[in-house]
Amino acid sequence: MTSVQQIEEQRLFNALDGEAGGILVFDGGRTVIWLNRALSELLDVTPEEERGASASDFIRRHVAPLSPDTASLQEVAIDLQNDRSIHRAPIRVRDRTGDLHWFSLAYDRNTTYAGTGYRILRFHDTSGDTTARFFRAGLDHSPVVVFVQDQNLRYIWSYNRKSGLPDTEVVGRTDADLFGPEDADRLTSLKRRVLETGEVLQEEVTVTLGGTRHVLDMTLKPLRDADGRIVGISGTAVDATGRVRAEEECRSGTDTLNLMLRSARDIVYRIELEPVRRFSYISPAVTRIAGYTPEEVYADPEIVLRFVYPDDLPLLEAVFQGEFAPDRPLMLRWLRKDRKVIWVESQNVPVCDEKGLLIAIEGIARDVTERKQMEEALRESEERFRSIFNESSIGIEYYNAAGILIDVNPAALRIFGVLDRDGLVGFNLFLDPNIPKPELARLRGGETVHYTSEFDFELVKRQNLYATSRSGTRYLDTLITKIRQADEASPGGYVVLVQDITAQVKEDTLRRQAYEQIQQNIEQFAILGDHVRQPLQVILGMVELSEGGKEMDIIRDQVDRINDIIRQLDLGWIESRKIRDFLQRHEPA
Repeated sequence: MTSVQQIEEQRLFNALDGEAGGILVFDGGRTVIWLNRALSELLDVTPEEERGASASDFIRRHVAPLSPDTASLQEVAIDLQNDRSIHRAPIRVRDRTGDLHWFSLAYDRNTTYAGTGYRILRFHDTSGDTTARFFRAGLDHSPVVVFVQDQNLRYIWSYNRKSGLPDTEVVGRTDADLFGPEDADRLTSLKRRVLETGEVLQEEVTVTLGGTRHVLDMTLKPLRDADGRIVGISGTAVDATGRVRAEEECRSGTDTLNLMLRSARDIVYRIELEPVRRFSYISPAVTRIAGYTPEEVYADPEIVLRFVYPDDLPLLEAVFQGEFAPDRPLMLRWLRKDRKVIWVESQNVPVCDEKGLLIAIEGIARDVTERKQMEEALRESEERFRSIFNESSIGIEYYNAAGILIDVNPAALRIFGVLDRDGLVGFNLFLDPNIPKPELARLRGGETVHYTSEFDFELVKRQNLYATSRSGTRYLDTLITKIRQADEASPGGYVVLVQDITAQVKEDTLRRQAYEQIQQNIEQFAILGDHVRQPLQVILGMVELSEGGKEMDIIRDQVDRINDIIRQLDLGWIESRKIRDFLQRHEPA
């Protein structure tokens, strides 16, 4: 570098070093040459430390870490790297003391400084202007009024007045000029108290504005000079009329809600999860359901764990970890204060903070012990019935109201020769050709029918009603009864009980045939006795009339023997008749 260039460079540095804003100087290759005192103090870095570094790296290493606007500064670094002009505002940067400053950054790639060829990135501190602009932007269209009054309580500044005189016409006036006598006296008394005591006051004051009563949430604080002397007051006022009215309505609603909660049978609660798990609210129903008073619950943070039966604690822990569905109830066993176990159904809602972390659980709990016991009894009853249904030797079929088969037990499958239950389900009861027509008509009329008839499996096969391994004809005893809904006159379905009585029918046939044979034998024995006895009597008479002799004695002996045989036959058929009569009297119905 020539001496002329060195002179120009030093002249440039001297001129820039006195500027209030930060200055970063770099050459055409975007290599850092120098930075002024303001930027050096802001970033706590010396020109010698960064000389020779790239301008984009300088931004990433020293500016970006001090700023909440990292993304914007990354874009600034990229623009420098690609030699693009920069005009960005506002960007926030913290100084070494932690104070936050607002900056606008400016770089014109087409501007160089004569004699040096250097280029400049300017950091213009706009904190004062930005703060004032943001202050006004924040107050505009907000309910906050800001004002300052001197020791005589005359307004010397006012901003964002929503009713009455505009801000410019308020200056120079007192509250007595702006409000009615009672409102002015009340406001003046509060403000003089601040002037006299130096304390900060926050009060809700009711005043009339535009003919309407308003509640102002007012904060008043003393205004001091450089020596600490009170020279006036500054204040803010927020129209809290809507809030106060809402609080009154809420208080009324809260009273109604508390009354409802005191009389509610269910427990309403809120469980805080941090810093310890505890009930922050629980309704009075806890005494009736769990035996504890709300005061006992609040006094013992660990009671939330003792409420739950030990075996169900993993379920409770899952709730605390947020592993539950708000739209599904949770069933847990609780231990009452008297150690009695009850069933409690709860509906829980997660409460999360602004980061989405679970911080509390709100819910409603209900004692469902009686319902649970009824469900358990019903389940046991259903299990017993299902056992009977599956193990019964009587065929059982369930049909819906339309007569469509929906369930069948194993015995019925065996009776009808069906291997697969699905092969029979769906069969239409009213299309069964084996139901006698009179019984079918009565069944359609809503009557219970009971009949015994032949069941033709060949007819089932010809009409392709269902697959069966049976063939020929069997005798079935069938009872069909309707199931009525509690609130309906029409059937809710049908139950069919069926037994295969083919063997019994055969036994009855054989028994009837045996009775008939016995009757025939009795009759034959009687006839035979009569037929034999009459000739014997003739022979015996002739023997008595003849002259005696050895031959006559022999004939008489033989006649007596034949009479003895006939008497035994008489005794036999009489005994047979007794046996027949006994069997008929004691025959099963």
